[in-house]
Amino acid sequence: MRPRLLYDIKFVEEEYLTLTTLELLLESISKELRCNNGRAIVYCPTQEMTEDMATKSPRDLTWTQAMHYHGGIEDDDKKEASKSWRSGSLCKVMVGTSAFGAGIDYPNVRLVLHLYRSGSLIDYVQEAGRAGRDGCDATCVLLADQTDLEGTLATSSSGDRINQDKSQQPKVEFARFALSDGCIRLRLQHQFGWLRHCETWYCPPKADDSG
Repeated sequence: MRPRLLYDIKFVEEEYLTLTTLELLLESISKELRCNNGRAIVYCPTQEMTEDMATKSPRDLTWTQAMHYHGGIEDDDKKEASKSWRSGSLCKVMVGTSAFGAGIDYPNVRLVLHLYRSGSLIDYVQEAGRAGRDGCDATCVLLADQTDLEGTLATSSSGDRINQDKSQQPKVEFARFALSDGCIRLRLQHQFGWLRHCETWYCPPKADDSG
């Protein structure tokens, strides 16, 4: 895990996810994207959501274009979207599913946003790890519905079905990670048996329950 990545978790009610995402794009990195040729990736759980989010760039983001990328679009459209994002000529914000990832090694990604959750913790780490590959500061933000995460854990605690269904275990593991206290980096490191201590000062304040 690169030490200059800032990990943050923000609990947002589902109805405010889109608004919060757009605000983060504007407030956190608009200067980086506009002046320093940076890029942003917004990961969504469904194909429909990627298309919806990509069309909702606010007026203040008119200097760039958000494009969408998922497994349901034609190969030529995928290539065009990826090429445009890499060049920065039209697009500096890519809104995609996990399909946008293989072979992505662009150095100047300043923000990776996750809406809801990834398919698993390892997916989340890999996707967030596409930020800051140039060694400079970058931000990885998970926007999650706390009620939804708590419901996942409650179901896992009370019902045998989910305990027997191994396909649900990644969701339970992710919910447990997102809801636990402490430094997010340390949580991930301990989960995967990586570095034993937090060697960065980039952890957000505890007031956000972000670690």
